[in-house]
Amino acid sequence: MIVGRLGRESTLLKDGKYIKDLSYLNRDLKDVIYIDFDDEKASFHKENVILLPRWEGDSDDRELYDIMPFLENLGGAHGTDARGEIKKYGREGTGKKYNELQSARRDFILKQRVSLARDSRVESRARRSHGQASGWPSGHKDGITAEQVIV
Repeated sequence: MIVGRLGRESTLLKDGKYIKDLSYLNRDLKDVIYIDFDDEKASFHKENVILLPRWEGDSDDRELYDIMPFLENLGGAHGTDARGEIKKYGREGTGKKYNELQSARRDFILKQRVSLARDSRVESRARRSHGQASGWPSGHKDGITAEQVIV
């Protein structure tokens, strides 16, 4: 997943600070994500930056783990502009927001499936109660309907 690294040779000096120039990667910037705790280091390409809190050695810090599903999904979505996805989920808290929206999406789909299954069972019971599930089509070739057979 990590295919490039920017060292000092890939920076420009601006106002006494070294700024990373992502164009040195020689890749389409729509395919580049820069992850750091400070976006000033890539101020020319802020739309490519995902900000994570500075790691302070806390063993409970989950920020990198939280961002992985977002990055994996983006890596599998060939042709998708990473900058648009970063904008959609935000530059800060990206992983958490992505995971929350994916969870809500899964819940919505599950509710839809349960609702469809319930509606299908209700419809099936209604057909059976009207004789349509008894093997008699509702307009039998002899002119006898399932409803007439049941009566």
